[in-house]
Amino acid sequence: MLATMSPSILPPLALSSLFLQHNHIRSYDVSNLGIMMSRPFCRIDISYNKLNEKAITNEQNLTFGNIEPGGQGSVNFQHNSLKTFPEFIEKMELKNLSEVRRLWDYHMDIRNNPIRCDCILVPIMEMIRPLLNVVQAFKVFLDIPCFNPTQLRGRSIYNITKTGDWENMTCPLYVINDCPRGCKCFYKLSGKRVNFLREEKTVFVNCTGSGLNELPHVLPKGDEYSIDFSGNNISVVRPRNYLGFTVMLNLSQNRLHKIDSRCVKLMRKTSKIILTKNIGLVKIPRSLKHLNSCRIEFPEVYLVCTCDNIWIKDWLVKNHINSDKTVCNIDKFFCRTSTGIIPLIRFTAETLTCTRNNLYARSLLITSVTSIVVLIGTVWLLSYFRYEIMILLRKERLKLKQTPSYHEYDIFISFDEGREDIRKWVIKTFIPLLQSLGYSFYVPMISLPFGEIRTEETERVVQKCRSFLVVLSDDYLGKETIWTSFEFKLIWKLFYAKPTLNML
Repeated sequence: MLATMSPSILPPLALSSLFLQHNHIRSYDVSNLGIMMSRPFCRIDISYNKLNEKAITNEQNLTFGNIEPGGQGSVNFQHNSLKTFPEFIEKMELKNLSEVRRLWDYHMDIRNNPIRCDCILVPIMEMIRPLLNVVQAFKVFLDIPCFNPTQLRGRSIYNITKTGDWENMTCPLYVINDCPRGCKCFYKLSGKRVNFLREEKTVFVNCTGSGLNELPHVLPKGDEYSIDFSGNNISVVRPRNYLGFTVMLNLSQNRLHKIDSRCVKLMRKTSKIILTKNIGLVKIPRSLKHLNSCRIEFPEVYLVCTCDNIWIKDWLVKNHINSDKTVCNIDKFFCRTSTGIIPLIRFTAETLTCTRNNLYARSLLITSVTSIVVLIGTVWLLSYFRYEIMILLRKERLKLKQTPSYHEYDIFISFDEGREDIRKWVIKTFIPLLQSLGYSFYVPMISLPFGEIRTEETERVVQKCRSFLVVLSDDYLGKETIWTSFEFKLIWKLFYAKPTLNML
């Protein structure tokens, strides 16, 4: 019984038919399909084998656009174990509707397979849908009943494609896909196309009552997220990368008492945030004012009201009105004051005697602290990037006209002579290369004349070199490598002073 076929195993001959049914073939490379389809043929029959969803390969990187069709034979994939719509559609890199239509001109038949009608099938259905009334063969060859999911079991792919009813066509995700343990994850295609075969996908994560103490660090990869973390023990909401792509976030019935202000900056695109049934939430980050308060469902929040909380009332009232003209969440906030608990709507600056002087002093303090931080930061940046700044200044001077100078050597090479590997590379590889190219060079350990004082000779030679090569290593500027430290100081000083010189 035949179990496998190597890529491009078929000879480049005009085969009329190829019968491979009733074997144990577990993989099939589309290159063999392409060889047949490029010439006139009658039938390719691979039915009654063991092909599964991972069985279709394309090791030769064959693309359908490279195939010149030779006829309109039939290709039979019936009675295999294909659970996914033909993977060769993606494997052969179909790029447009005409190529999809050409593929079905060959009467591709995949009926009688346990097809899983999931989200992977949606882009293909969208491509085929405009052709249903044009290519009559679709009615026959898409008469494939869905085996999974259970909501679609028994419905044909043709019927679903014709009606465009793919709401239940989801794809499950597991722990191996970064779905948190105890959670259920799946994704749907959003309808926004990234390219011909790929749409943006929305990942749905349901971690209700899964015992989480914090937000998971990673979630399955997706373009958008709808997340339910309700009924857990999360106390602090800390920033996570996926929050920047989250459209819905449910944090109800947790133990929230703090929301990191950095999270709010990430959630600018989040259209719904549910925070209800979190009785410990007593502090709201000021950065929350950048979001529309009507996007957020708050629990009853009892704030320790101070002059710093005035912004909350203004934020709720300003431009955040429900369709019934009421202010979103205004009845959810209360203030704890020395006279008792009062609704936020009654909270004013006068209630806590927030005078102009207090506000002015606070503003002055904030301005002073900010100025000091900026000054310290500027000094630190100038110190940390001093070499980069010096190089930029040097480039500006390079634009000025320079007076030509005499160079005795083309290149000065500085390296840690104690490193055997570097020493061998310089002497046996790099120097011969320079010699073959006709460049003159100076290497202290080789070029220093006998009896000369190294410091004095190095100072003289550096002045007469056109370029410098510094071979860096871990100990290049270490305490035990005094010569390299000495050479580097000379090189850098001269390099900065003379814009016409080069240093590598």
